[in-house]
Amino acid sequence: MNLQKLLSAREGHRATIEELLVQLATAIEDNQHNDFELSFQTINEVMLLLKSIDEKIASSTDSIATETKESALYSFHLKRKLHRYKKNFEGALSGSNTPPTSHAQEVEDSNQSSIPHTTLPIVSETREFLPHVSVQPMAHHLPKLTLPMFNGELMSWPTFWDSFSSAVHNNDHLPEEQKFAYLKSLLYDEAARTVEGFTLSNADYQQAIS
Repeated sequence: MNLQKLLSAREGHRATIEELLVQLATAIEDNQHNDFELSFQTINEVMLLLKSIDEKIASSTDSIATETKESALYSFHLKRKLHRYKKNFEGALSGSNTPPTSHAQEVEDSNQSSIPHTTLPIVSETREFLPHVSVQPMAHHLPKLTLPMFNGELMSWPTFWDSFSSAVHNNDHLPEEQKFAYLKSLLYDEAARTVEGFTLSNADYQQAIS
């Protein structure tokens, strides 16, 4: 298995999580319970995908101890962020005077932590798919999925889209934002870079799949 592809996929998952953290902060500020719960649950689902990728990276590198430590530290600090967000949101719902922790403050805390930042090399496009990634059930009774990942190669798009559309896109019970979070978590290389600046919104999701 190509280690660079795994690293690229992990970077895409982490970028998706950062976007969802911004959504959490916005939900706290706007006191939007449904948006908070949706973003919080989606983060946990992406974390499961990320864990699977981390395990494959650890088994594909000679620096197992270093990689395991990096992944564990990232997971720890992310879970600490989620705990703070949830505590702040619960405080806001109960009328607590405790000010919510802003996303900017969380980023600053993260920068002060010992999590190393991985610099990813640019890898060429390929027709090869990464191994299928199992997705655990999400909100609205979405069944357990096994979906391929997509790197931007046009010849691979029909097969990828058939799988994704039948399992996620055509599910009328899923909001567009959650569909987009699923989609972004399955992209890597050129495909991931294409939607890098897109937000998890209905409009951007429609633009991404058009």
